[in-house]
Amino acid sequence: MNPMFLNPKGYTLVEDPAKSSWWEIVYECTLDPKHPLGFLSEAGNRYQPDRHFFTNQGSLPRVPPFVRMIWPKDRFLGFLIHDSGYIHGGLWMWSELCGRMAFKTMTRKQVDDLLYEMILADPIPGNRASAWMIWSHVRMYGGFCHFGAGDSEARYGKQPPTVDPLGTNNILRQA
Repeated sequence: MNPMFLNPKGYTLVEDPAKSSWWEIVYECTLDPKHPLGFLSEAGNRYQPDRHFFTNQGSLPRVPPFVRMIWPKDRFLGFLIHDSGYIHGGLWMWSELCGRMAFKTMTRKQVDDLLYEMILADPIPGNRASAWMIWSHVRMYGGFCHFGAGDSEARYGKQPPTVDPLGTNNILRQA
């Protein structure tokens, strides 16, 4: 199966000046409730980030405009899904067993490996060299001290809810 992004425009990014600094820009990311951003992996797994989270888009610092033309901050959609995976220690994944999205706890390495696959499948694809370079830097210098330190436990209790596939906003707990 060819890996690909689902609904690549199914989100909005808004700069959050309160969380941004002179060094980096932090964005508030909100998924489109009807057609959210997702990723279909080579193994056939469908991943989706949280509905609302904050991202720094790959930890790239603020750069002059001429550099942004060469390496735009929002080049890879995988940064969004990766940051959500880091914040919450996992991602939403389609479960054939229960017929709906369910939160899947993932290790830092699993989230990083998914980033590598997403860079290669991006609509503006990266090559294996750039994917490896980003992957290796994330593995060495990534926010390992922040992995899983998000607000999912505060928002949902010890276990994140599953997503109601019908969009009725009913929160269903995993068994």
